[in-house]
Amino acid sequence: MTLENCLLTCWHNQIMKTSNTYLPKLSWKSKIRELVQTGLILLIILLSQVNTARAQDTTAQIHPSDLLNSIDFKQKQGRDRQLVFQKLENLIKPSSSFNGLAPDYDYYIGDYKMNSTELVSLIGEADEKIAPAIWQYFLSQDQRCKVIIGIDSDGMVSYIVKKDCL
Repeated sequence: MTLENCLLTCWHNQIMKTSNTYLPKLSWKSKIRELVQTGLILLIILLSQVNTARAQDTTAQIHPSDLLNSIDFKQKQGRDRQLVFQKLENLIKPSSSFNGLAPDYDYYIGDYKMNSTELVSLIGEADEKIAPAIWQYFLSQDQRCKVIIGIDSDGMVSYIVKKDCL
């Protein structure tokens, strides 16, 4: 229902309520005042909903100080990239590490929990997807050292585990 339809419905219902009661008839000025008050309340509700939606749609960007490491990690696919990953791994935040809505301001990866889109932005596509929800990145050329990242049903990082790394 659009705001206009909602306002019209509320105004119509308000007029019908006041004209069909046994109370003394209200003047048009008081009817208009009530309608304006109802409209303002609906407008406040609408604006709060828009602000909430904006907060949930905000996505993080890579901080300029981490951008070179991000590019380096992606370019070293198939080679040894353990040292570069050590510089980036503290930015990968599982969803369990935060509660509540995302910030409604522009924030950087690492400031808040991470979704799969931000993960790909930071370290690239997975070397191997064991399952849709289990992504694996090889950190050594021999593929022994790896990091396994879980993605939950909401597309958020749920865990991160390094295996067989020295």
